[in-house]
Amino acid sequence: MDTQPPWRLAKVDLDDPDQRRLVRLGRDALQARGVGHSDFDDADVRIGGDLVYLPCGYIGSVGALFVPSRSELIELGSHVGLEDFLWAHHRGVDLAGATKWDRSNTLTVSAVRDADVAVDHLKAILRRPTPAELSERLASLPAVFEGLDLYFAIRALRSLEESGACDFEIGGAGERVGPDVVRFYSATGEYGELSNFARYPIVIRGQRWKTVEHYFQAQKFEDPKDREAVRAAKKAMLAARLGRDRRRKLRRDWESAKVAVMREAVAAKFRQHEALGAMLLATGTAKLVEHTENDSYWGDGGDGTGKNMLGQILMDLRAELARE
Repeated sequence: MDTQPPWRLAKVDLDDPDQRRLVRLGRDALQARGVGHSDFDDADVRIGGDLVYLPCGYIGSVGALFVPSRSELIELGSHVGLEDFLWAHHRGVDLAGATKWDRSNTLTVSAVRDADVAVDHLKAILRRPTPAELSERLASLPAVFEGLDLYFAIRALRSLEESGACDFEIGGAGERVGPDVVRFYSATGEYGELSNFARYPIVIRGQRWKTVEHYFQAQKFEDPKDREAVRAAKKAMLAARLGRDRRRKLRRDWESAKVAVMREAVAAKFRQHEALGAMLLATGTAKLVEHTENDSYWGDGGDGTGKNMLGQILMDLRAELARE
């Protein structure tokens, strides 16, 4: 019988198709964050329950936790070990605010067996209240401490639990509510997966394109050689530059065709990458806005006066996926 605590993960079984699928989804989620497929070996992945540990050095950290049910990546800082992060996730600590939402937790102390030891640990966790104030709060139970960022207090929280000085519960991560408006622009920034520059390849009519941007820019041109030059561009930024090169002849119907081209490419991206489709659905009813002063047609113009056509296309696709 497996007696491992729920916050310990087992080495991935690459012979299990379900586990291979979760590793692939994790890799897809990382790809848009700039982590290439050679950064870690699949055999080093650990998996268990609703978590996949990816030892990828994500954003200079020691790795990332991937939560398939929410298509969410959680950066693991080097200030605490993997097992402590897993314990925190299992206990309900909100870890994900570093990427998509503000971290906010409620710590509720329901029973106290050793007030002095409890106060000693809580000082390190809460930081602001004085020992006298903490003692006063613990004299009347339950003692509730709200609006806490516990990301850097994981080790202290676990020490408090191990001390047995008190019983406590943590709330926050499971109650997190997404924003009313999701703004995106850079592929490496917040909600970067929504950007056309995000490194998710797509296949349309048998041809593979490195990004949505590559496909969209190439479709502007009549000459197949010009389209192929864009398709071969190493990066999305170069593809965008080539697409704006007016020495190349534009197709005559481009202005009337461009929205349909964008819809086709965006749909391919989110339908061909399962984790992306789940991530788009996870934005719920939030308004999606490409926030940039550089574009008042596809984006919002930086001040909200733009048409935000890319955001609208994403919202239309989200509605389609939700109906399926």
